[in-house]
Amino acid sequence: MRYIVLFFVMMVGHFAGLASAQGLRSGPMAGFTDMQSTTIWLQTDAPGLVELTYWPRRQGPSTSRVHQLQTIDLASNTAHMQLQGLAPGETYDTSLRIDGKDVLAPGAFSFATPALWQYREAPPAFTFLAGSCHFTNDPETDRPGPGFGSGYEI
Repeated sequence: MRYIVLFFVMMVGHFAGLASAQGLRSGPMAGFTDMQSTTIWLQTDAPGLVELTYWPRRQGPSTSRVHQLQTIDLASNTAHMQLQGLAPGETYDTSLRIDGKDVLAPGAFSFATPALWQYREAPPAFTFLAGSCHFTNDPETDRPGPGFGSGYEI
């Protein structure tokens, strides 16, 4: 009996999740983002009019802007929305509508622009990794016969 109840709860949760994103196959996802622009990618189930509303989090939805784009079969129903005129160092909340129906609740997806740091503060931290294809054999554990590694020559 316990498993039947658990199965029922999982199925209700699954279908509730599908109903909340009906029409949206994948995304939205933030692509390349700089200080004043970003690209938002998404894919719909079928061709439709996608409406992305976005606003600065600290100012609220009263200052929102809307970007509309039509998805088509020829492009696999994908949309690349290029949002311009954003403020540096700001987090934006969004809401999404497809063919006039709410798909994502306000604030369910957000993106942020990097801060304007040049000549104002220290640059953001970054990591750099360098490597080579050098492999040194360990005579105790190496296989019999010629090994994979060799000397330091190129």
